[in-house]
Amino acid sequence: LGVRIDVAWQSTCVSSTDEPEQPPWVVQPNPAGDWLEISTGTTMPTELHLLDLSGRTLHQQRFSGHTTVPLLGLPAGLYLLRLRSGSGPARTLKVMKW
Repeated sequence: LGVRIDVAWQSTCVSSTDEPEQPPWVVQPNPAGDWLEISTGTTMPTELHLLDLSGRTLHQQRFSGHTTVPLLGLPAGLYLLRLRSGSGPARTLKVMKW
């Protein structure tokens, strides 16, 4: 006796011209080892905060365009990376360190 389960995934995209366009940020590699590279695709100053899951800031810096964030000395696990370019909204990304 076999059971067959078919799963379909449907995604809906909502777009609005009232929202500011988000910069095309690239964060790599993820999962990361001893460093993390971040490219913002813009020359606007960007504020970066690396947080642990309790919200404690482990690293912060300002940069424009591209930066490398050191992860040396941090234990393996999940971290939060908060980025904000110019006066736009902050975005929080999950980063795994192995």
